Amino acid sequence: MSGTAMCRHLGHFFLPGVGASVSVARRCTAAVLTAAKCRNIGDALLVTSELVTNAIVHSRSGEGWVRIGVVDTGDGLIGIEVLDEGAATVPFPRIPGDGELCGRGLWLVDELSAKWGVRRTGNESSAVWALVDTSEKQATADG
Repeated sequence: MSGTAMCRHLGHFFLPGVGASVSVARRCTAAVLTAAKCRNIGDALLVTSELVTNAIVHSRSGEGWVRIGVVDTGDGLIGIEVLDEGAATVPFPRIPGDGELCGRGLWLVDELSAKWGVRRTGNESSAVWALVDTSEKQATADG
């Protein structure tokens, strides 16, 4: 995901590339993070929703599947990775015009994540990952 040495795998799951899978991914991620006793998971859930939506809308996953992986880096950061079935372009954040209703997903990921990136896998798929702060420090700073 990001090269962090001591990650603890919390879970992964495959979902069909359909719109209804976004809420399922969010619920599954919440369950995994709750079971791992993570706090302040709201940002991680929003990042999960945005990454899964992007995979379904902008890759061949809309006709197939997505894989979501969740890790604990051990330093208050949770890693969320969404593997898609590949696309002709590499994901990048953009800022849509005032009248546009869509196009803010990766901008939100960038704003909510400590770090994020994209990696290509060997079979034309790509994985978009994000590290999200779930520590008490974040809750104190935000509140």
